[in-house]
Amino acid sequence: MLAWSEFGAPRGFPIIYVHEAGSCRLEAAFFEAEARRSGFRLLAVDRPGLGESEGYAKMTRDSCADDLLQLSAHLGLKEFGILSSGAGLSIALAAAAQAPARVKLVLGVSSQLPVCSTQESRACRVLRSTLATALQCMLALRLAFANSTPEQYLRRLSESFAYADRRLLDDPAIRCKLTQSTCEAVRHGVSGVARDTVMALAPLNLPVASLSMPVHVWLGGVEHLAPYSSVPSYIHCLPRGSLHRLANHGRYFFWRYSESVFATAVRILQGDVTANQPRPGSDQRHVHCDPRALAVLAG
Repeated sequence: MLAWSEFGAPRGFPIIYVHEAGSCRLEAAFFEAEARRSGFRLLAVDRPGLGESEGYAKMTRDSCADDLLQLSAHLGLKEFGILSSGAGLSIALAAAAQAPARVKLVLGVSSQLPVCSTQESRACRVLRSTLATALQCMLALRLAFANSTPEQYLRRLSESFAYADRRLLDDPAIRCKLTQSTCEAVRHGVSGVARDTVMALAPLNLPVASLSMPVHVWLGGVEHLAPYSSVPSYIHCLPRGSLHRLANHGRYFFWRYSESVFATAVRILQGDVTANQPRPGSDQRHVHCDPRALAVLAG
């Protein structure tokens, strides 16, 4: 059973949301207000073993991508976009490569891609399997022995954040959404979180020619992982790939600011060729969309 939730404008242009590694569908709540304002219908899906989706043994990136396409067929979506967070970008790209005629755009925020993009060796497969077991044990022990409240958990979590991200956690609404998403992700226990997190390390073997649709990715300018990211080099190889760096923003800028993401989506769907040109260093927080335009596009 695959679980999903809807956010945004019910009659808007459909966008499937692919959550971060080890998270769940409730993460899409951070985009709720702007998606509704911009006229987009967000369909957020729990990957197997996370949230309310049932797990299965042989979960791979391609199987998760196929799940998204089967859901889109079930809902009768002839055309749609994909929005991803963090390591969800690789699954979004895999789904787009499988159905390039139906996926009109791919958007990614604070995206991560595996460093290795070639066929992995047997040693790498064994290492990933070992890592999955170790991670599962570590998470289980943390849940079993850490008698902490959600507020204490968030406080410890924020210690690894950049200053820009720590400021966002001062917002009670953000803390509430983050707590709900974190608790929901482990509804079936920690094994799903461990497997999903390790799956993000698997090599990404996608020919760039198969990704002919616009692919736009946003990275925070002060995100501490940005200097080590393999995303920029990959995006620049895509036929219509664009990278947006947001000055003075951290990894979780979308917790409060996502206007530029949906504004770009509107321009792409309206056929504006300038939408494929990135604006390096620009925030674009004050760009607003016309929901009526998306209502027409959604039919």
